[in-house]
Amino acid sequence: MKRTMIALLLLFATGPMLAQDIPLKELTHEFIVPFPGLRKDKIFERVMRWMENNLRSPKPVIDKEDAEAGSIVGNGTAEMRADGDSVDVRLAYTITTDVRDGKARFRFIDLEVTLAPDAGWEAMPADTLWHRPAQKKFNAVVERLTEYVKGRTE
Repeated sequence: MKRTMIALLLLFATGPMLAQDIPLKELTHEFIVPFPGLRKDKIFERVMRWMENNLRSPKPVIDKEDAEAGSIVGNGTAEMRADGDSVDVRLAYTITTDVRDGKARFRFIDLEVTLAPDAGWEAMPADTLWHRPAQKKFNAVVERLTEYVKGRTE
């Protein structure tokens, strides 16, 4: 425990020295995925089912849904490690989905991190040391979701 606290103090003390500014667009982590030949209602239904079965969060997994507008707002969490760090953190995010015929947009926003389940959540620092590994996690989420929606896996 003492080692972890020392590592965390060093991380937060040296983090600003390693930080790099990144464009706001990269902070939103947006993906536009084509679903050729699939209607909006089918994409919406499959995205909802995938989120309900695969996302985990202390918040409601599905916050809002509007089938007519093709809009879903969900919440998820993942384990990650900042670049150059040796301590895993828990990443919480909101995923907004906008569905249209033949395509969907997924945006990962409201990014927060915590070091321990009872330590509380803080906004993720806005530098590449944090956002590059988060982007990798989001890529994996979108890949699995895309495969499911396209019907390759159930």
